[in-house]
Amino acid sequence: MSKRYRLTPTPAHERGCLRHCADARFVWNLAVEQQSWWRPGRGSAPGRYERKRQLTEARAAESWLAEGSSSVQQQALYDFDHAMSAFFDKENPAGEPSYRSAKRGTQGFVIRDTKVRRLNPRWGEVLVPKCGWVRFRWTRALPEKLGMARVTCDCIGRWHVSFPAPQAAVKRQPTGTSIGIDRGVQTALVASDGQHYRAPRISDRRATRYLALQRRMARQHKKSRKRERTRLSMVAISARTADRRKDWAEKISTRMVVANDLIVLEKLNITGM
Repeated sequence: MSKRYRLTPTPAHERGCLRHCADARFVWNLAVEQQSWWRPGRGSAPGRYERKRQLTEARAAESWLAEGSSSVQQQALYDFDHAMSAFFDKENPAGEPSYRSAKRGTQGFVIRDTKVRRLNPRWGEVLVPKCGWVRFRWTRALPEKLGMARVTCDCIGRWHVSFPAPQAAVKRQPTGTSIGIDRGVQTALVASDGQHYRAPRISDRRATRYLALQRRMARQHKKSRKRERTRLSMVAISARTADRRKDWAEKISTRMVVANDLIVLEKLNITGM
């Protein structure tokens, strides 16, 4: 678990953070490419220390790479190592690490040895390598121990900083009740007590707007600035709908945990649906 805060970088800070995102993505994609060349009989793929040595050599050979933060680039390799360990974990296997896109998904990087200072009850600052102090909204207490921090930028340009923290226990009293949950497509959740839970959907107004933007994008030239602005408008609508669904899922799950001692879920292949 981590505690996330809204980051408000200045234009200069944003350029530096985008550079860190690009460096972390570049190093990650190189590690993925090296791993993709491995085949049985070719020998083992480069390990953690070998990749770290190769990164040091690359920074010495390429000046543009040396201009970036070494800690950010090294942490991208550590993240790749953790991803590979999760991929080979037989008890709880994860997906194989794949390439990261510059235009799709959330971009981000990791800060080591986090330093934070408080400005006032509402604002604080975190020290970003080679960027300086960047402000964030102090909406709740920070974790007691600050180790690393992850800075992310979502698809519509919102910046956040997350600090790892232990999972807080949900305050509840034993109720002696249990509940079974059936997951579906049209109705998100159907409980054994007969309660139906429907996830928030995109509003009619936004759906109409999205379809109009989709038609406009089909008529625009590829790689043009107008097409990119249209795409970002579509992404913004999708992101707001996703935010509503995530907020709904958090509230419903917490409500069920507080109200029931036992929750039973069906074993459903969601990926195959």
